[in-house]
Amino acid sequence: MLSAGIPKPRVALRITLAVSVLSWLSVAWGAAEMAGTGKETTRTAAMIGIALLPAILGPLMALNIWWAVRIVTALRRGEGVVGRWRLTTGEIGTFVAEDRNRSLRGLEYINDWTAPRRPPSDGVEIIFGKDGVVAHDAYFTLSKAGFYTFRGVHILAHSPLSIEFATTATTVSGATAIAVRRTPGALRFPIPRADDPEVLKVLEHYRRPETGTIAANRDFYSSRMRFGLIAGPVCLLFAGAGFALQLLIAGDDILPMLMMIFGGVFGVAALLLAGIAAFIGRAKRTRS
Repeated sequence: MLSAGIPKPRVALRITLAVSVLSWLSVAWGAAEMAGTGKETTRTAAMIGIALLPAILGPLMALNIWWAVRIVTALRRGEGVVGRWRLTTGEIGTFVAEDRNRSLRGLEYINDWTAPRRPPSDGVEIIFGKDGVVAHDAYFTLSKAGFYTFRGVHILAHSPLSIEFATTATTVSGATAIAVRRTPGALRFPIPRADDPEVLKVLEHYRRPETGTIAANRDFYSSRMRFGLIAGPVCLLFAGAGFALQLLIAGDDILPMLMMIFGGVFGVAALLLAGIAAFIGRAKRTRS
């Protein structure tokens, strides 16, 4: 996971897939108009240029969210659960009020999880897995390596009664020089009691040195790296074939143009996936 959390993973997956499909349609439509008119216009340049980035990143985000959906589904079935509990609407209301006050203490106290202000009548369930947590309708990864990590965990006995993870979010920016910024934060979830057996199991698990240093699925990153390294060159060869076909036809046929655009975009996306998987996988192995 590359973000602090994914609210409503299934909804997020549908939105990401819809944006990806619309972006690809925009690219294809722009290419078709270019082939039909024989020239590039402001309209076709905008249709392709604006949609190109989400067309590349959309499938990668969808893959990431799809993996989160699988984890959430498994945890709700009881697979790989470390600890789980359910809070009543009254307990959630108390937590929200007290948590807001704690978040006002400073940047490092702001809670990355937003509790529902109108919780369902049956309460809110918190489910901790081996390297992540499902809190109501949101999923958070809990790792000690990557872009979003936790540095420690403890129980807040009051104001609010919760389990709190000290987190760090790493961002990379800069047009002329790369700047890496690490922002401290917090991830808090309400608990029924400080001595609750389920809470104590979670606390014990996440205090282990080896917790969160490797992916639960050891082949997760390596399999995606292999896929990217295979699919990337294949798609780029497909784009090259489109370029060769265009030279051979020497016309404005749309097929070679679509082959170049789709092959090139998919090729870049696959290689980007391989690069991200290699980077995160290496970081996790180094920290394990």
